[in-house]
This record gives sequence, C-alpha cells and structure tokens, in this order.
Amino acid sequence: MSKQVDLDEMLSGFRDKFQRQVDFYFSQEGRHKRLESALSHANAPELLQLASDRKIQALEITAPIAEEIACLLERAIDLGFGSDIKAAVRASRLLLEAYDLIEEPERAFPYRKKCIELLKAWVDGGAPFDLNQRSDVCGLIAVTCEELGDEEQAANYRRLQIENRDGFTLLREAQAELQNLGKEISKEDGARILDALTKAAERLPQKFSEEHAEIYRATGEILEAWGDDKQAIEYFEAALKTNPNVGVKRRLEKIHARANAPESKKKQHEQKALGL
Repeated sequence: MSKQVDLDEMLSGFRDKFQRQVDFYFSQEGRHKRLESALSHANAPELLQLASDRKIQALEITAPIAEEIACLLERAIDLGFGSDIKAAVRASRLLLEAYDLIEEPERAFPYRKKCIELLKAWVDGGAPFDLNQRSDVCGLIAVTCEELGDEEQAANYRRLQIENRDGFTLLREAQAELQNLGKEISKEDGARILDALTKAAERLPQKFSEEHAEIYRATGEILEAWGDDKQAIEYFEAALKTNPNVGVKRRLEKIHARANAPESKKKQHEQKALGL
C-alpha cells in the first residue's frame, strides 16, 4: 500500500514539475531566456531559421513578436551570411517586415541601409534566380530607398523592378491597376499601364493567344477611357480576332453606336473622357 502511495506521489510530483516547465517555456520570461540564449550562441543561419519559425508559429504578428523577430535578424545580419546572398536577402526581407510593426525609425535606419547593401549585392551579383524573384528584390530596394528618402535610387530600382517582371505578371498587375482605376484613367496612369502592357506583349510567346488578347483588350479600355474610340475599336477587334471569347463585343457595339451618333454626343463623350 505504501509503495502505491509513493508511486502516486512521484507521478504527481512529476506532473507538477512538467507543468511548471511547460508554463515557463510559454511564458514571457521563458521566451526572453530562449531569445537571450539564441542571440548568444546561434550563428546567422540558425537565427534566420528561428526568426522564420517564430513568424510561422504566431497566429498574429503582434508588436512584441515582431520585436523578437527583429532582434534575431539584427543579430543574424551583424554576424553575416558569408557568400550565401540568398539567405541574407531572406533575412533582410523578414527584418524589414518586422520593422513595419516597430515604431523605432532611428533603430531601424542603419539596418535598412544594410538591407539595401545586401539586396543590391544579390541583384548586381547576377544570382541565378528567375525574373520575378529579381523583380521582387528590386521592388524591395525601391521601397527601402523611399523610406530612407533616396528618391533617385528608388526610381532606378522601380524601373529595374518592371524590367525584370515576366509577361504574365506584368499583364496581371496591369489588369489589377485598371480595375482599381475604374472608368477614369489619367494620361499619366494610362501611359504607365500601356508601357507595362507593351513589355508584357514582348515577353509573352505568341502561343499564349488568350493573354495577348487580354493585352489588346486592356489597351483598348485605356484608349476608350481617353476618348480615342477609333484606336480603341482597332484594339478590341484585334482582341476578338486573337481570342473570340475575350468578351469585348458589347464594348464594340457601344463604341460603334457612338460613332454613328450625332456629332454633339461624340464631343460630350470626348470631353467627359478628358475630364472637361
């Protein structure tokens, strides 16, 4: 009987000890202890992995969690990744994301500059990744330069961002921007989207007829918004010829109806398109 009592006491003691360990592990103090240990002993790749895991495990990235992630990544970047530029870029991107939730610009400033150096090394070094990856990094450099007030360098990397987009991505982005703009498209916005559509057409093989039809359609939408019905008709008809299911027949019917309308109504449409 006494042995049974002793066993129950031992199991009870073990359960209590285990629960205390679990409670401490998930407590704020426990997290701080683990963070201090990692900052003292882990190398850069290990710190990057810890930061990535912390982000994945969190149901919501709160400011305290962003602070932990930032501490791990700042230390990782200080230690350096050697020739592993890809890991350095990943760490930089995660760190910049963490800074978005930490309102400490003075602390973030030197690391933003380091991130730019790492990202530029990735781009300038000709790392063997696809166009969109390179484009994303150029965009990240542009955003970071803007945050640091370097508008000239930001503009240069915005240009590189577009130059490194593949045709499919350029088309999707142009379509999304057109949808957001609605019926009123300024000359500046329209010119920028037309440039992206032109690049998309150049980079998409002709066998992707549906995508080329969408490029013609989007171009026609911009021209129609500008009041240039004659050219809009040409692009809508090209879209139909490339893909009969592109969905511009009703637009064409309306434009043709306007073309046959009295001159006064044509002028009203043109003036409305120009915002007069």
